[in-house]
Formats: sequence, C-alpha cells, structure tokens
Amino acid sequence: MLKPGIYRHRHEIDYVERSVHAGDIILRVKETESSFILRLVDNTVRYDAPQIDSLFQNKDRVVIRKRGSRHAMRFLVGGDGWFVLYPYQAGVPYSFHWEASA
Repeated sequence: MLKPGIYRHRHEIDYVERSVHAGDIILRVKETESSFILRLVDNTVRYDAPQIDSLFQNKDRVVIRKRGSRHAMRFLVGGDGWFVLYPYQAGVPYSFHWEASA
C-alpha cells in the first residue's frame, strides 16, 4: 500500500558534462482499494514532461484505476515511499519519492 501524502519527481536533464536540475513535479497521492488519486500540486518542469501535461489536461486531479485503466498507467510501488509512473506506457517513466504526509 502506498503511503498517502506529497510525492516529488526531481526532473534531471543529462548532458555530456553533467546532469542539470530542470524542475519538479509535485503530486498529492492517495491510494484506495480500486484506484490511485493524483492531485497536481506543482509542475515546474519546463521541458520533457508532455506526458504529465497530457495526463492532467488542464485539470488538477486524475483518478487511475488499478485494473482496466483507460490510460494504461502502470505503477511500481516501493515499500519505502516511492513509486514509478509510466504515463500511457510510453516514453520516459517518472519516479516519485515521498516527502510528507497529506
């Protein structure tokens, strides 16, 4: 079971010399028996996050069903406060780490 609360994705862009912090995606997450409820708190990623923008589509809340999601989302939940979101099962996965209780 996923801990409810605030989760952050720290977006990095890799260059030859080094990685550069390119913004954060912050979600408030709650898990129920049948779904994950994601509320977009902040998105400061300026590049390379079109799947997150498409997922929320000018809304601040998305419900993803655990079985039969029409968005074909995948969650890999870790026991120590993290999860990986694969929007639309394509592109780059987004890893989120727990920061605080809701």
